[in-house]
Amino acid sequence: MATRRSSPDQENFFRMTVLIVDNALKVLQDVLQKELRTEYPSLFDPSTGLLCGVLGDGTVRKKLDRLARSRVLNVHQQNQLYPGGNPSSSVTVGDLDITLTVLLLRNITTLNPRPGLNAWDNPSDSDTSREATIGRVKRYRNIVYGHANKAAISDQDFTAHFSDLKYNLLALSSKFTDEEYDAILSKPLDAALLERNQNILKDELLNMQATMKEIPEQIIHELKESETKLQDYVEQVHKRSEDTIIRKMDSDTQNTHNQLEDISQGITQVNVGQSEKTDQLRQCMEEVKDAQKQDSQNIQAQLRKMDNNSHHQLEELSQGITQMDEKVQTICDRDRDIPAFQKITGSICCNKF
Repeated sequence: MATRRSSPDQENFFRMTVLIVDNALKVLQDVLQKELRTEYPSLFDPSTGLLCGVLGDGTVRKKLDRLARSRVLNVHQQNQLYPGGNPSSSVTVGDLDITLTVLLLRNITTLNPRPGLNAWDNPSDSDTSREATIGRVKRYRNIVYGHANKAAISDQDFTAHFSDLKYNLLALSSKFTDEEYDAILSKPLDAALLERNQNILKDELLNMQATMKEIPEQIIHELKESETKLQDYVEQVHKRSEDTIIRKMDSDTQNTHNQLEDISQGITQVNVGQSEKTDQLRQCMEEVKDAQKQDSQNIQAQLRKMDNNSHHQLEELSQGITQMDEKVQTICDRDRDIPAFQKITGSICCNKF
């Protein structure tokens, strides 16, 4: 197998292309196969990797059509998945490049298509979600794209990129071991393999550039449509706002009028109530005075009656005492000469006479 001399930086680029093309791509394809087997067990056969069953699913077709209309799925990718507008009967997971593999992982599997912290496109190093891990693999692929024309990477960058990418690939899949990744560092240089990997990367880069070219044109068209719709909407809002304000003013005026009438009625009712209360109070006071006068008269009559009764009783008592005195005197006169009677010491007769 032919080899050629190369600089250390070129060797670094060669080893990164191997890690990307021969390992990272296969890891992402392995993740996609497992996701499809979980999400579409009756439509996807992992033994063949054929995508026709999944691509024919109504929900999948609807999602991918939407991506095609928004130019996220470019024309080349559409033709690969739906040649002639129908699901491809031959395309497999192994035929997909990194870009299309990640696109399917993001949009037709159980992974979250819109996670927080921009995990798919610019993940933070602290985000350990599967979406962010895939996003970092894609980011390192883009870093290698940036060196494709020079086909060279410095030792410092290579050491950092290789170690980080290997760590993320191990986190995603056990398809390759740590030792298999490290073997790339001592892999003999192969000019033909280097050229193949460089061409694969360039083709995928051109594919990405085509997608990026289609997106601005679509965005401009959608922005113009949105601007027209927005102007129409603003005019409708202004008209609705004017009508709403007028209706609101009429409603508020009517409400104010009704409230004033209620207040006026309330004041009238209060005045009437006060007059009624005053009359009731005056009547009550007169009744109290009458009752007091009647009570006074009753008391005076009772006192006069009691006085008359007392005078009568005193007269009767005086008459009774006089009668008793007379009876005692008669007895004394009668028994005065009786010896037994005379012996009574302190006799009332002796005391009296």
